[in-house]
Amino acid sequence: MRHTLVHTALVAVFAATATMASFAVAAPPTNSAVAEPFAAPPATAPGKNKLLCFDGPSEDTDRGGLCRRVGRGAMGPVILDLTADDPEGSFAGVYYQESKIFGAALDDIKQLRFHYKATDDEIVEGNLSLNIPIDLDGDGAFEPEDAANPEQYAKVDVFYCPGTDGVVDAIEDDECVILYDGDEYENWDAFVEALVEEFPEARVATDRFAFIMARRMLDDGPASYRVNAVKIGKPGR
Repeated sequence: MRHTLVHTALVAVFAATATMASFAVAAPPTNSAVAEPFAAPPATAPGKNKLLCFDGPSEDTDRGGLCRRVGRGAMGPVILDLTADDPEGSFAGVYYQESKIFGAALDDIKQLRFHYKATDDEIVEGNLSLNIPIDLDGDGAFEPEDAANPEQYAKVDVFYCPGTDGVVDAIEDDECVILYDGDEYENWDAFVEALVEEFPEARVATDRFAFIMARRMLDDGPASYRVNAVKIGKPGR
């Protein structure tokens, strides 16, 4: 199964238009004006931290950021360090290479949860988010096929879903707003109900990763985010 992680800056955040960085596990992606290839994900030994890192420098972009794993457990912690003064902004994030979420029906997802701690109390939209790739017609492919629209990820943005004491839980938190395709949904249940009513075969795509990403522009100032206990999909991931 081929997975590609696609993360993108919002309009007027990293650029005047949406920009992307992507990678494939089975084969390198096709380069284009809006795509930048990710390096192959690092290997992890059994029993070690299964969260895999990405960031601006490791992906050979002009943006900063540093993802570093500081724990050996299967669920973190990981530090997403965006403290350098990078004029083009910075990003860093984590993902699981394998998860039970891939291909799952939206109403079968039981866990969308992570813990975070930020050095900056003024988190703004886009600073830290969990992103779920959506397949509308059940064929396994991310929509749209060319991945030109970043809003086709269901986004759990900490700005709209701060959680309690640094614990974000999109499934259990009735006040956790979900962003998708330019719309806001009151919570995960409302998002699933609305999407499945229009697209009965909607599910999580099998050719993209779900991922957590921290992002900042120079004007945002420096910040660091500690992320751990990332649970995506079903019990046992």
